Formats: sequence, C-alpha cells, structure tokens
Amino acid sequence: MIKATRRKSKLLIGMLVVSLAVIYLVVTAARGATAYYVTVAEVMEQGPSTRPVRVAGEALGDTIAWNTKDNVLSFDVVDADGVDARILSVIHHGPRPDMLRDGASVVLEGRYTDQGVFEANRLLLQCPSKYEAP
Repeated sequence: MIKATRRKSKLLIGMLVVSLAVIYLVVTAARGATAYYVTVAEVMEQGPSTRPVRVAGEALGDTIAWNTKDNVLSFDVVDADGVDARILSVIHHGPRPDMLRDGASVVLEGRYTDQGVFEANRLLLQCPSKYEAP
C-alpha cells in the first residue's frame, strides 16, 4: 500500500514538472513570435524600439537600391492609404524579392532604430493586382 502511494506521488510530481516545462516553453515561444502591426506614421512617432513590429506600406521604386556584393537592400516605404505622406527608410540584409518594384505592397517585420532607419528582418510582398480576375 505504501509503495503504491509513493509510486503515485512520484508519477504525479513527474507529470507536474513536465506540464510546467511545456507551459513555460509555449509562453516563451509565443512572446518571441509576436509583433505589433503599425503604420509608417505610427512607427516613426513611437521612435526607436527594441520590440519587433510589423509595418505595411508601398515601396517607392526610385529609392530601391540593391547591393549585390554585401547582399543589402534599401528602399523607402510610404503609407498605403496615402493619408499621411511620411516616408520610412528601410534596410534589409538578405535577398532582393523579384516582385519589389514601385508601388509594391510590402509588409516589413523588424525594428525602428535610433538612426531613423527600419531594419527589416523579414520582408513580405503582397501579390500584385495583375493576378486578380478583371
């Protein structure tokens, strides 16, 4: 009887430890994966931050510069709705997307630095309207 009680208590403690470890892993993974969605004007008004954010806008084609040697892409983004004409300078270390051109809808994930530049860790392009049915 005593052995059975000890065995059950050990099993219960083990399950509790495993459950707490799983909960901790889920919470820390979710915290690191979340990013707030803001406009160009909002990210500039908030100023530099260490917290990752998502910014949507339209690429300005004449500002796109691609450095193939260093694999660095830089361009400017403006709010897609055109309400606020604030321009955000973006730098991205990685490959240049083929669809990046003037007026392309982009979603950027990264941080706004104290140099006034948005460092994008991730660059997503929305499909252009040429793929939509007339």
